[in-house]
Amino acid sequence: MKDKYCSSVRVPLPALFVTAALVLNTTAIAQAPSLTLWYNGDWNFVKGLPNERNTLVTQAAVYDDFNVTGGGWLVQSVFSDNLMTPGEVITGADWEIRTGISAGNAGTLVAGGITSAPVVTLTGRSAFGYLEYMVQVNGLNVTLAPGHYWLNVTPIDSGTGRSFNSTTSGVNCVGTPCGNNDNAFFNSTYFGAKFRNTNNAYGQPDFSMGVVGFGQISSARFKTNIRSMGDSSEVVLALHPVTFEYKPELDPAGTHQFGLVAEEVEKVNPDLITRDAQGKPYAVRYEAVNTMLLNEFLKEHRKMEEQEAAISQLRSTVGKQEATIMQERKDFQSKLADQQKQIKALTSGLEKVSEQLELNKPASQMLNNQ
Repeated sequence: MKDKYCSSVRVPLPALFVTAALVLNTTAIAQAPSLTLWYNGDWNFVKGLPNERNTLVTQAAVYDDFNVTGGGWLVQSVFSDNLMTPGEVITGADWEIRTGISAGNAGTLVAGGITSAPVVTLTGRSAFGYLEYMVQVNGLNVTLAPGHYWLNVTPIDSGTGRSFNSTTSGVNCVGTPCGNNDNAFFNSTYFGAKFRNTNNAYGQPDFSMGVVGFGQISSARFKTNIRSMGDSSEVVLALHPVTFEYKPELDPAGTHQFGLVAEEVEKVNPDLITRDAQGKPYAVRYEAVNTMLLNEFLKEHRKMEEQEAAISQLRSTVGKQEATIMQERKDFQSKLADQQKQIKALTSGLEKVSEQLELNKPASQMLNNQ
């Protein structure tokens, strides 16, 4: 090799080797797997940085950063593309997701583990006498809140060979950042490097790796046991919104923030938070909180609609009653007017009869006198 990290000499594709210690997919691929949420891009055929355990090197790990967007991610798989010695026996892989990494600082471990059965797939690329393989860890169930993270996936060997994480310039990348932000770190007890920025120390800024899972996927074909939220969303009414600033090591600028405290939310409903690798409260599932708030809003909206419908019905009933009363009043006034006319006519008739009787009195008296 040109140096202990890589070589710039390209060679033809060597013969392929299959070993029992790994799950080998002999179908070459060129890009990221399906359902990839973040992929830093294909190898740019420039360099590679040691990313290996129990090879001729005891330990070396490359970490590169990615952004979790939207309402958060459910990570089911992580992978890295590595240049490996042909015929190398891969016995496993370890992986970590961290946050808050800086020069000399490991940050916080969010999730991590080790598998003895990684899926190792030829990418179809090769150079420097090495074959490039995608080393993938499957079967994960890691929830990540929106934010900024670093990923490492390290192949584990049987004591021989070498493995180098492929550099990338972002070709065929998915998500952000896209193989161009110079924010990767190298950590190795063998080389005496404690989270060194790769751009400053090695001139190799970004590396090929990725995250597979689900982001803002809402199709019913990915879901089971779908049912109405009902009254379960009422727990959000007990949450306590706060203002705050992140600690200086996370945000030196001290930007004023608005949100919730994971430990307080856990007391209200543990399903509304995510946890770190130690099981401690880590982040609030704001996408779930927002959905619950929407359910509460819709419930109140339906109540208002029902109340408005009831008021409208009452108004209609009152209107009909008022119309009936008005009609009855008109009918009464009409009947009263008729009765008054009849009374007036009767009164007039009586007056005429009385007058006639008065006229008849003198004639009667004269007859009597005679």
